[in-house]
Amino acid sequence: MYSGPGGYSLHADIITAWDPAISSQWLNNCTRQNADCGVGQISDTQMLIF
Repeated sequence: MYSGPGGYSLHADIITAWDPAISSQWLNNCTRQNADCGVGQISDTQMLIF
């Protein structure tokens, strides 16, 4: 644990509300493939509709 003065540590939280199936598709088809998925794109053939 860091014991120095305040303001010198890094901290982040994440709260997601993604549908698990959509999140899994995005993770597997974009992030893990290092693919260039644009806004709303979750695979080569699927896009999210906003």
